[in-house]
Amino acid sequence: MTLSDLHSSLSTLITRYEQAGGFTYPRITNPEIRQIQTEGKIQLREAKYLITHLLNIPLHTTPQPTNSSSLSSTSLSHLPQLLSVYDLLYRICYGKPNADFVTSSRLAAVDRWIKGDKTLTQTDIVIMLAEEIDRDIRGIDPKYVRYCLTTQEKWLKEFTLRGRFLNTPSPEAQRRLRFLSYRIPSLFNIHNAY
Repeated sequence: MTLSDLHSSLSTLITRYEQAGGFTYPRITNPEIRQIQTEGKIQLREAKYLITHLLNIPLHTTPQPTNSSSLSSTSLSHLPQLLSVYDLLYRICYGKPNADFVTSSRLAAVDRWIKGDKTLTQTDIVIMLAEEIDRDIRGIDPKYVRYCLTTQEKWLKEFTLRGRFLNTPSPEAQRRLRFLSYRIPSLFNIHNAY
């Protein structure tokens, strides 16, 4: 199973949880929700193992299938989305966040990117840092906070001046614009280019 497959599997469990009434208030439980939580705990263990394995592979080597699992992948490109889904499903299954694992995984991915692993984009890095800053800024190195904020400022200036992001593939430009428009809702009133 690749990171993409695992992301899809976790997302499916979240959708099933929602369809079973799991996001209602007051919180309810039923056999379907309990079954989803049981399946989710198994999937979360696999996800945690794969994420940890991939983040610990030495740079400039290709990830290999592991002996104890059929999980394999060649890239961390799906990691940001997988960690977001992992975080939500963990809360569903255990009733509390697993902030330590999610934060350490995001920061390890940032460190890999700084050291030259470009399977993640600058957009991925800034979004992951912003999510961690929003979660708890106290645990984030000030140089990461500065980098995140100055990059967002640079993107905003570039987009408002040119109406687009230069030298940026369209899918990444769209992600940047969605991210900025979420952070700065009035942005959509300025331009609606993407």
